[in-house]
Amino acid sequence: TDTAGSLGPRGPVAVHVGQGLAAAKQGNRSAARSALEKAQSALGESDDKDLRIQVRELEGIVAMNEDNTDEALTHLKEAAAIEAEKPLDFGPPFPPKPAHELYGEVLLALDRPADALTQFEETLDRYPDRALALMGAAKAATRAGKPDLASEARTTLTDQWTNADASVRTQLQSLSGTATSSTSDSK
Repeated sequence: TDTAGSLGPRGPVAVHVGQGLAAAKQGNRSAARSALEKAQSALGESDDKDLRIQVRELEGIVAMNEDNTDEALTHLKEAAAIEAEKPLDFGPPFPPKPAHELYGEVLLALDRPADALTQFEETLDRYPDRALALMGAAKAATRAGKPDLASEARTTLTDQWTNADASVRTQLQSLSGTATSSTSDSK
């Protein structure tokens, strides 16, 4: 029995998009493409903006994995445009990966830090102090030659992660290139 199908279109789209993103991250192009086709089929003619964003995101990532950068950026730009039209909701973002953030990550990977920074800033306007967007903004600002913006993002992250596990603080250290000290590590 297909339990995702019993959830209406949200269930199957979310499941297939999740599977597709995981497959793409693992470099499994055929599984990512298959999941995309299933997500597109599940989406059908639905005008649900959240679902359309998710499918556009997956289309973009699949295109990137297939080395079609222009198509990828087109899909990610469309996802971000749909997201920008949505009213702001309280609580965590849905879809779980904000479109502007994903677009920024891809632009950063393509060595377009100034464009990426714009996308991370859009994410932070919608979802203030979101850690992944702050990390992206710090990286993009550094590479775009905007040290003040990079420092501001790192400072916000440092404040958020003061009492985080050591493995999380290590990620922050990699952003600044320096070690962060914590006197609360010893008991």
